[in-house]
Amino acid sequence: MRSIRKFNEDGLTGPGCWAHADMLVVGVTSPQPPGAKHHCGTPETCFLNITEMRTNFGAWCILSNPLILAMDLRNTTMLDRVWPIITNREAIAVNQQWIGDSGRLHSNSSELVRIPNCGSGSSCQHAQWMVWTKALHPVAGKAESMAAVFLVNNDDKVLNMSVSLASVHGLGPCGDNGCSIRSVWDKQDLSSAREVSALLAPHDSAFFVVGSSQPAPTPTPVPPTAEMSV
Repeated sequence: MRSIRKFNEDGLTGPGCWAHADMLVVGVTSPQPPGAKHHCGTPETCFLNITEMRTNFGAWCILSNPLILAMDLRNTTMLDRVWPIITNREAIAVNQQWIGDSGRLHSNSSELVRIPNCGSGSSCQHAQWMVWTKALHPVAGKAESMAAVFLVNNDDKVLNMSVSLASVHGLGPCGDNGCSIRSVWDKQDLSSAREVSALLAPHDSAFFVVGSSQPAPTPTPVPPTAEMSV
């Protein structure tokens, strides 16, 4: 996710030019391509569990990353396990939308945790938790502004996360009754509120689509620098 952040937040991605963090590892149970040298140590550090696979899918959706499966589709046992993840239409809808925002980091912890394998078998450090958001198309008659909010727990312990919706990019004020909230993973509407929260298991995530009856505030224009003036 960090590798494409600078492109998304600098407005360099959009239709015809999407930043690509890599293929999905949802359902991957063997080195790719078949017969390739196993480069990531033990199965415990190489392959994801089903919770981590869902988090990977949601992360790629919130960042508008092209959704390219890398798993062996002939493995029908694994395909059945990940089918609810890769066929989640609400998550895919977030991935496919674009109104000038390809997804961005909203906030993260200052505390770091070690991730055992960040590619090629090497470990790295990530923020203990992260919140990512993406502005979405408003739904006529339901909301004047909408956004997706994605919470990630990178730690090996349970975390209780909550995020105020007041500063979410692309979302208007929640008002007295709060913003509408829908859980993408659970596919159900939640009570209106001014924040989203979740008790997340290790490496788990929560995915929400929130809507406000108020339009998103217009960004304050940034004055051109001397180098940009004409």
